[in-house]
Amino acid sequence: MGEWCTIESDPGVFTELIRKIGVKGAEVEEIYSIDFLSQYNPIHGLIFLFKWESGPKKPTLDFYDPELFFAHQVIQNACATQAILAVLLNSKLALGDELARLKEFTMPLPPSDRGLAISNSDLIRNTHNSFAQQEPFEFIQSKNQKKGESYHFVSYIHFRGRIYELDGLQNGPILHGECHEDEWVEHIKPIIAKRIEEFSGNEIRFNLLAIVNNKRELFKKELNATTLKIVAIKTKLMSLDQEVEGDEMESEFDEDYFSALSDDVDALKLELEYLKKEFDKTSQELSLENIKYDKWKVENQRRKHNYIPFIFQLLEKLADEQKLIPLLDAAKEKQARTKNK
Repeated sequence: MGEWCTIESDPGVFTELIRKIGVKGAEVEEIYSIDFLSQYNPIHGLIFLFKWESGPKKPTLDFYDPELFFAHQVIQNACATQAILAVLLNSKLALGDELARLKEFTMPLPPSDRGLAISNSDLIRNTHNSFAQQEPFEFIQSKNQKKGESYHFVSYIHFRGRIYELDGLQNGPILHGECHEDEWVEHIKPIIAKRIEEFSGNEIRFNLLAIVNNKRELFKKELNATTLKIVAIKTKLMSLDQEVEGDEMESEFDEDYFSALSDDVDALKLELEYLKKEFDKTSQELSLENIKYDKWKVENQRRKHNYIPFIFQLLEKLADEQKLIPLLDAAKEKQARTKNK
C-alpha cells in the first residue's frame, strides 16, 4: 500500500488536494466560530480535527442506507484525506472519472475493503503525499520511546434526511438525528459545540473546516451572467434609438432576458446602472478570491519545496568564512539573556 505522510490541516492544502483528485466546484473554508457556519450555503460536509485518545468504541449503526459511503481507515496518517473523501463521495459534487470509478467499484464492498481500495489508489495516495514536509533525517522510533500526540479527522454530513458522523476508526457511521437538508447546518451546531466542550478543559487544539462551493468559480459565472444582461439592456436601448457606450450589437447577450425587457427607457437605464454596480461588486469579490488562491499557491509551494540542500550549503559557506561559530555563540548568549529576564 505504501506509506502515507501526515499533512497539515489547512484550507489551502485541502482545496488543492480536492482539485488534484479530480473533484470540481469545491473548496475548503476554515470555520473560526460555529456561528459562521450560517454564512455558507450549501455546506457539503464538515471536517473536525481533534486530539485523539484511545477509548471505547462509540455506538454505531450496524444497518444504514446502502448508498451511504463509509470506509474504515486501514492505514496510518490517512485520516485527513479519508475525512475529505467521506464528504466528497456522499455529496452531489462532480467527482471526476477516477474517483467516480472508485466509488462505483467499492460500493458493494464492506467498509474494510473500501478502506483498502482507498489506500491502494495511486491517485489519492500520491496526491496526499505530495504535501509531505521535507525532513533532513529519518528517525526510527524505538518501541520503548513515548509516542507523541496524535490527531484525528472525522466528517459530518447530511445524507438523505439524516446527519451522520463518519469516522474511519469506528465500526460504522454514527447517527446524529434527522432533519431536512436546508436545516442540517443549524442542527449540527450544538453537536459540534458539544464535541468541542469535551476538549475545552485541557485541550484547545482543534480545527473545524467546511467543504463548500468554489466561490471563485461562482463569481466568474455571476460576472458572465451579469455581462450578458448588461449587453442585452444596451442592445435594447440601441433598438430604441438611445446612445450607449460601445458597439453592443456584435456581442452575445441573454436572449431570454432581452425578450422580457420593456420599452421604458428610464427603467432600462436604472436597471443598467444597477447591473453595473453588481458587476463592480462581484469583480471586487473575485479579486479577493484570486488573492486568496495566489496566497494558497505560494504557501503550498513552500510546503513542498526542499530547503535542506540550501540550508546545508549556507552552513558550509558560513563555516568556510569562519562565521558559523560566532553566530552560534551570539544565538546562545541571546537565548541565555531571554531566560534570565
